Amino acid sequence: MAIYKGSNLSNHYRFGVRKDGVILSPRRSLEIRNHSPDGFSWGYAGSGPAQLALGLLLEEVDEVTARARYMSFKFGVVARWPMAGEFEISSEEIKAWLEAHLD
Repeated sequence: MAIYKGSNLSNHYRFGVRKDGVILSPRRSLEIRNHSPDGFSWGYAGSGPAQLALGLLLEEVDEVTARARYMSFKFGVVARWPMAGEFEISSEEIKAWLEAHLD
């Protein structure tokens, strides 16, 4: 089970996301859809949270599922995390959310 943790790295809204302690790069998600060339963020319903939602789902499910579900995951989960705070979510929680919100 992977654990994803995000933290606001400064007062300038620079966001860092780690998977099991290793920095999660937005590169793979940017190759699929470039919502936010500046990277990941959370706590609102914008482009940075869309990039993070896609990035998290690409880590946990196949690309077809990630593409189809990431916007719902953004609104249902990522946008609700506190912008000025931290988040933690496990791979099990991500998959459980997806199962509970089948289209």
